[in-house]
Amino acid sequence: VNGLTAILGATNLVLYTLIYTPMKRMSILNTWVGSVVGAIPPLMGWVGCTGDILAPGAWIMSGMLYAWQFPHFNALSWNLRPDYSRAGYRMMAVTNPGLCRRTALRYTGVLMGLSYLAPALDVTNWWFALASTPLNAYFLYL
Repeated sequence: VNGLTAILGATNLVLYTLIYTPMKRMSILNTWVGSVVGAIPPLMGWVGCTGDILAPGAWIMSGMLYAWQFPHFNALSWNLRPDYSRAGYRMMAVTNPGLCRRTALRYTGVLMGLSYLAPALDVTNWWFALASTPLNAYFLYL
């Protein structure tokens, strides 16, 4: 493990245990912090393989995981609203259902945009954008 990957891993551990987890009972901002936690592992993988944290591919991959967290988690939390409410967790689906829907939609759009940015920056080929378009469009529809 290179030093930068270790630092990213330690940062993620601190974010998850000391900030994200306690924040679930305090603020809906926990979802944004949790999305950062979900976005760090692909950045770690890229840095571990290349040593380059500034490469566009590192940030495209991390950005995709960050953006994906919102439609993914918001859909799950929507279905688990009663449980989150009983547990005292401050989730968007419980405290602000409209924001929950708008946030999922917004970040699905970001995910779609990143799917086109990746080949534009030569991180992958255009087949990726083409293949991901129907799925991203379906997510937008939902």
